[in-house]
Amino acid sequence: RAALRQRPVVASSPRLAVQLASLGFQAIVPAPGAAPGTLLDALAADVARGRFR
Repeated sequence: RAALRQRPVVASSPRLAVQLASLGFQAIVPAPGAAPGTLLDALAADVARGRFR
């Protein structure tokens, strides 16, 4: 479980981000909406910044 909480997780709202943080997730990626494309775009932008290389 500890390894899972270190992986990036995409939050589609501030409320969800707070909930994920309270569950111990450390790499929370905010997304402006819950549409699948929006979630993938947010994750792709985060990876493109070099965070996970």
